[in-house]
Amino acid sequence: MKEIFVQPEEIIFDEDAQDDLSLYFIVYGKVQIEYKVKKVRVIEKGASFGEISFFSGMSRTARAKSLFFTNLYKLDRDLTMDQLRSIPSDFVIF
Repeated sequence: MKEIFVQPEEIIFDEDAQDDLSLYFIVYGKVQIEYKVKKVRVIEKGASFGEISFFSGMSRTARAKSLFFTNLYKLDRDLTMDQLRSIPSDFVIF
């Protein structure tokens, strides 16, 4: 897991993007989730986002944008999958 810091109004990931499909956890700050340019919700400390793409392996279904200075933990999907592959019984469950 990697700690990252984002600036206000910074796009963390964009809708329909096929990025690294990471899962994010908010340490502090606020993140706005948007779908088709409309605000869906604002999430803050303790919340996570990016789970749909992380678990499905499909492109992003929404945009995530920081509203303030925000500290996140980023769980990389590829690294997680590599770890799971090393334990076949866990990989099958995932």
